[in-house]
Amino acid sequence: MKRLKIGLDIDGVIVDYIHSMLPLLAEACNRPVVYHEICDWDVAKALSLPEYRMNEIWAEMFNTPRLLDAPPVEGRLTG
Repeated sequence: MKRLKIGLDIDGVIVDYIHSMLPLLAEACNRPVVYHEICDWDVAKALSLPEYRMNEIWAEMFNTPRLLDAPPVEGRLTG
């Protein structure tokens, strides 16, 4: 039996994934992280995080329901 795979555009155009990621980023940075600090497509670069740590954060995002709980970007999916 083939498994259905569904892909989502999560670069901030349809799904606001950053808000769901903020708690993980704060933990990695050992300080509160706010939305406006993410000022680069490369989140690790924006927060001066090592690549290995950012890879761990992405793994957490993709292997847990965090993305399922990410809110849609206002006006994109609601009309």
